[in-house]
Amino acid sequence: MHDPKESFPQLRIIGLTGPIGSGCSTLSHFFDKHGGHRENSKILEFLGNSEVLDDSNQPKLGLAWDVINQGVYNHFKKKEEQSDDEKSSDRTKLKDALEQREAYRALEFLQPYFGVKGHLFRTLSMSDLIVFHAILTLEKKDYRLDKIAGNYRKLAGIIRTNVEKREKILDKIGISKFSTLYDDLQRDMCPDEYDRFVMKFGILHGLASRIKQDFREKHTKGYIKILQDLGNNLRKTGNPFDSSSRVEIKNSALLARDITQICRLFYKTKIAAFFIIDCIRNPYEAIYLRNEFANFTLISLYAGVGKRKERFLSPNNSWVERLGEDVAPELFKAADTRDSGDEIKRPEGSLYMQKVPECVKISDIAINNESTKDDLYKKIIRYLCLILSPGCTKPGTDEVFMNMAYTMAMKSNCVCRQVGAIVVGKQGFVIGAGWNDVGSHNKISCGHRVIEDLHQCEEQFTPLIKALGFDNANKCRKYLLGRMKTQVGDSTISTEQFSFCFKDIMTMITSVPKMQRALESFISEIPKEKQIIPESHMKPFTEYMAKELVNRGNLHQLEFCLALHAEENAILQSSRIGGVGLEGATLYSTAQPCTLCAKKTHQVGIKKVVYTEPYPKAHSDLYMPGVTISQFEGVKPRSYIRLFMPHHDQKEWQILQAKKLVPKA
Repeated sequence: MHDPKESFPQLRIIGLTGPIGSGCSTLSHFFDKHGGHRENSKILEFLGNSEVLDDSNQPKLGLAWDVINQGVYNHFKKKEEQSDDEKSSDRTKLKDALEQREAYRALEFLQPYFGVKGHLFRTLSMSDLIVFHAILTLEKKDYRLDKIAGNYRKLAGIIRTNVEKREKILDKIGISKFSTLYDDLQRDMCPDEYDRFVMKFGILHGLASRIKQDFREKHTKGYIKILQDLGNNLRKTGNPFDSSSRVEIKNSALLARDITQICRLFYKTKIAAFFIIDCIRNPYEAIYLRNEFANFTLISLYAGVGKRKERFLSPNNSWVERLGEDVAPELFKAADTRDSGDEIKRPEGSLYMQKVPECVKISDIAINNESTKDDLYKKIIRYLCLILSPGCTKPGTDEVFMNMAYTMAMKSNCVCRQVGAIVVGKQGFVIGAGWNDVGSHNKISCGHRVIEDLHQCEEQFTPLIKALGFDNANKCRKYLLGRMKTQVGDSTISTEQFSFCFKDIMTMITSVPKMQRALESFISEIPKEKQIIPESHMKPFTEYMAKELVNRGNLHQLEFCLALHAEENAILQSSRIGGVGLEGATLYSTAQPCTLCAKKTHQVGIKKVVYTEPYPKAHSDLYMPGVTISQFEGVKPRSYIRLFMPHHDQKEWQILQAKKLVPKA
């Protein structure tokens, strides 16, 4: 597949994340659908005729660049007899064409990943690895089906049936147990063992795919949830069928470690050099891969819930045919809820459960996939060029200002989240900037204040102590330490140096008693013969339920927050400096404006809002009529410098390129 005379290209890895229906699998198949066969590469199909080879029998990727180049010339030759609106539109199209042409020059760095027989891209799916671990667990002699919870037993039966069907084939190629294959993956193999391992792994991959297909066809309704459960259990306990054990930190990166070993082994064998990891749903897996590979790039895809639901419920989707039009929407909603992380009730849940919003938050590149497949492919080519040749094109306007907003966010000392905002005037210059914090004027941020401060510096914090309803610092300190103790459990670490959120504490102190009284009133209306809670237990029960409802319902009241939001600070900064109005301005915020900020944004005349992280149930469009609201798309701050800073000045680079002295990918 790869000519041994040629130098092997660099190892590169792209991780894909996004909620259900956002297009991760579609994009992974763009690179590789069936194990490196050239005829299945959509990249070649998209960039030009895959049958056209250059002098070295390599696919001629330059065809796409030629088409774009011609488009630029066509824009240059436009007639002058145009209206102002037509000229403005044409200038925008010309700018887009020039930037696309600039980026596509880097396509030559994609060339080494293609050969006459195939390509060096490989898609690896987290779900395949999850099934692999289920096979390994069931392979243990003492692991009986009756030990497995009922909701997992159907999948276990399908696994056993598929393995038994292939026992003769497996015996012929020397696979008596898959556990030996997994053991091989964890050790340093000799080079002469590589080919045999890869062949065995290919059979296992096919088996896992077959098992998933059978399970999806026979038990469509439970398919997504069961796979999600197995993945959660693996990251929690190391056993896909065990959800009861305590969290073990070593297991949180179990699947990511497997992916790492597979990528390195395939790279050593020169079978693949560019890996696409589909279905990353937990942020700690992405963090692990980023720490292991310098050339790891996490790409998040998003689309509105309406578009994603439409794709899921498409008549061409087998889900609808098997489940019916009534059940399929419920399945989509349940899967989407789990992806969102809404089921995580304790911090340790973040180590092993799905939390796609956090994956999106730490991603390197964000792609809007609301449109067609061709539009998606066009976007990924731009980012692929930047990955292969940093600085091959310049950042767009939204990328520049959003990364400035993220720079502002780094200043925030909020213990809950850091948000930054930039206001850009009609002329395209920054006229306001801010982050969520208490500001100056002798106020201390939550992140700078610890519990022990209340005791050591009581005079300084007297207003805060009284606001929380305590008459002295010691009582307030004991209350806060008690709350922290319930959160950290049996930990021996002192919580006196912990910071705390004033808004959260104030919400608990004011809201829990109200909720408790409401519960007591409700229960008192139930006839005594139907009540199951003894009178002596009523008060502890209602107090516990009130706390749980406030915590789990996320009933935090924004008015108790000591800080101003980033958008408020950006708007106020502009008014304090003065000189330029905000009418017609654009607001760039790292988070979607909440209802309070949305109303202020609309009131000052801002006409466009670009945000990155959605704000739960913000309904910004309701509070900002006439304001264009869009989610950010492009290179995010984590990779902004890495992807846009070139290794050479353009003038120098052109000469080196002409002399063939630019290092290839």
